[in-house]
Amino acid sequence: MSIYRVNLKVGINVRNNLSIKSNRSKLKLDYIYREGKYKDKDPCILKYQPNFDKLNYDSKEFFKQSENKNIVAANHTPYKEFKITLPIEFSDEKNIELAKKISDELLGENTLFCTALHRGTTGDNPHLHIMFS
Repeated sequence: MSIYRVNLKVGINVRNNLSIKSNRSKLKLDYIYREGKYKDKDPCILKYQPNFDKLNYDSKEFFKQSENKNIVAANHTPYKEFKITLPIEFSDEKNIELAKKISDELLGENTLFCTALHRGTTGDNPHLHIMFS
């Protein structure tokens, strides 16, 4: 039997907390896409960013700029992230279809978002990350 979980995380505004390293948003995107220093973690089986692709925007640059102290408001949140557990009983193909549907339904075509799907380190924890700003 599947156990469902939805979690919403909010990125920290580095403008108001200078003790925190900047570029956390880009590192978060690297983490969910399993790129850079995270490439050896459990694999990412879906990278989905339809609105970035449609507009020909670079998602990494977008999230990097979301922390630019010169262009964002003092109360700006650089990113938000949904983490959603998916049914373990579903195949990868079915979970990919579900991940795309959930992302599109939650954020639609007017929000820039990135979705990543993982199985977890042991392969029995399918979950998706949806990062948006």
